[in-house]
Amino acid sequence: MPISALGLIVVLTLLAGAPIADAQSASDVRRIGYLSNTTVTGNVRFLAAFVEGLRARGWIEGRNLVIEYRWAEGRPERLSALRMSWCGSRST
Repeated sequence: MPISALGLIVVLTLLAGAPIADAQSASDVRRIGYLSNTTVTGNVRFLAAFVEGLRARGWIEGRNLVIEYRWAEGRPERLSALRMSWCGSRST
């Protein structure tokens, strides 16, 4: 039995929509928080390795990943407030 024109259109529509569905799921941006007791300058090497490790796994800052940085600047008593400010800044 030959494929009807309507059946062919349905199949082609589904096949054409597959790449679009993949592109949409790939465009989801994830947000993570980076909380450190040090300063930016005191953490440059570790931070570069962290971002490179994410990149190696396909997570690219500015493309599919947002990293929100918080620095306690050597004052551990600030960690709790910084963590709470990050939790409060997330959009639902």
